[in-house]
Amino acid sequence: MTVNVNPPPKLQIPKEFQGNALTTSYFRQIETILFQLWKRTGGTTDDVSDSKENITSSSSRVSRNAARINSLELRQFEIVTTTADIQTEEFQVIICRNASEINVTLNPEAVEDDEVHIKRRDGVVNVIGQIDGLTDKTINVKNYSMHLVFDGTDWNEI
Repeated sequence: MTVNVNPPPKLQIPKEFQGNALTTSYFRQIETILFQLWKRTGGTTDDVSDSKENITSSSSRVSRNAARINSLELRQFEIVTTTADIQTEEFQVIICRNASEINVTLNPEAVEDDEVHIKRRDGVVNVIGQIDGLTDKTINVKNYSMHLVFDGTDWNEI
């Protein structure tokens, strides 16, 4: 299906305002602003095909967050709350509610595309494993979370 995307319609000035030059000018300014906003947000008079292709921008923070949300929606993640040391399994959200320091050990037998989310709620959390080419990371900031994806060799913080 093809849809013709048109510019915003011209504003209709009510009859009672048509004789007033100031009001007419005001409506034309609003019309110009609407057209400029439409153009700046991707407006075009080209035909647009109705497709299922994703439109993304790799530099867009919105796209990155949408991808993160979609990854959570597409897979069934197990939500685990812990107060003690734990080893991850595939597709987990681990919420750490520890009072004292604990270790979260990344699965040493992970397979490509495994994902883990680790959230620190209270005490310090040491994440044990190869992350971004480094050995181990510590979550020092309360309420910080890590999103990790395994590429077949290394865990990568997203």
